[in-house]
Amino acid sequence: MLFALVGIFLGLFATARPLNDATIRRLHDAGDRQHAPFPTIQIQPVASGFSSPVTVTNAGDGSGRLFMVEQFGRIRIIVNGTVLPAPFLDIHEVVSCCGDQGLLGLAFHPDYANNGFFYVYYTDVAGNIAIARYTVSAGDPNVADPDSHYPILSQLHQPYTNHNGGQIAFGPDGYLYAVLGDGGAGGDPQENARPKTIAHCQAQCNTEVASHTGAATDAVAAWLPEPNSFF
Repeated sequence: MLFALVGIFLGLFATARPLNDATIRRLHDAGDRQHAPFPTIQIQPVASGFSSPVTVTNAGDGSGRLFMVEQFGRIRIIVNGTVLPAPFLDIHEVVSCCGDQGLLGLAFHPDYANNGFFYVYYTDVAGNIAIARYTVSAGDPNVADPDSHYPILSQLHQPYTNHNGGQIAFGPDGYLYAVLGDGGAGGDPQENARPKTIAHCQAQCNTEVASHTGAATDAVAAWLPEPNSFF
């Protein structure tokens, strides 16, 4: 055994190469970075007075406005630090709240400046997940048309009231992506969070935005995009 260990050591020693100058410099730089002081971060308030805010985003239209989503079903607009008195959209009558339920997500169409489309993710009064499209009103850019509701995904039943996901965003491919959650309850009793049922956790919705034409029909499908790295 001793001779074998000595042989292994001598073999490693014989094949080992000395560190060159570039490698030594990289090691020194890495050590310097580890001991560098952490940059100072300051938090400054932008606006206040919201009720259960869950997410904030912008319309990408160059206006500089921020849109704050309130969980119970309302979207507020912030302009230069001032919260506008009238909500951009109020759909609290069709939203179930609260806990993990409510109005949970907001995404603006990539061509929002021209078509005025935006999408909301919420749990309806029955506790099901819903995604709907709305349109900004013709006369006021700070108010959406409440009658422009267009269902994208509806009556998606969740087995429990929690773990409803809520994040929606447009990808570079022009699709609207939504994270649906695993359906809830402690310990994942239905194994909805496992890779074998990852389709329950991610929806890919074709909203005809790849060409940015804003087609009248939103052909919708929920499936696993291919290829999928989860499998």
